[in-house]
Amino acid sequence: MKVTRRTRCPACENDDQTQMETLFIEDQPQERTELCHRCKHYIVSLDLRKCPQPVVFETAALGMIYLDVISQERGYVPMAATAWNVLN
Repeated sequence: MKVTRRTRCPACENDDQTQMETLFIEDQPQERTELCHRCKHYIVSLDLRKCPQPVVFETAALGMIYLDVISQERGYVPMAATAWNVLN
């Protein structure tokens, strides 16, 4: 298992904060996408501290597909391909 700092891109280990960005919808701040401008990868994440209700982990990623769509429309690639984020 590889552990990385939250401020570092897990794909390329970039830790230059000027090359990283977080996207989220204002009324859903707990759901977000971490983008790395250096390697053009992204990862969708869920901040459990900000969740207004209990999370069903088995379906949480499916509820955040819109973040995959937004990220891929901007030219980013998922850090790991899954059944729900391979849109092309």
